[in-house]
Amino acid sequence: MPELLEVAEIAKLLKCNKAFVYKLIKSGHLKGLKLGRMKVSTIELEDFIRRNVGMDLTDLDDVKALEVTR
Repeated sequence: MPELLEVAEIAKLLKCNKAFVYKLIKSGHLKGLKLGRMKVSTIELEDFIRRNVGMDLTDLDDVKALEVTR
């Protein structure tokens, strides 16, 4: 069953900080829901990960595919 996770929980799962999660939401890369505090559904989190596997999200205004160097 889908759950709503707070930003701190999302940050922990994505191994980043809360400020970056807020940037993802503000830029539209991750869809949030504000019910008192900002929350993200587990469905949206899974979809976000699927959409962005293999992508470089360092610059949220210029998301591009990861460059693989060997």
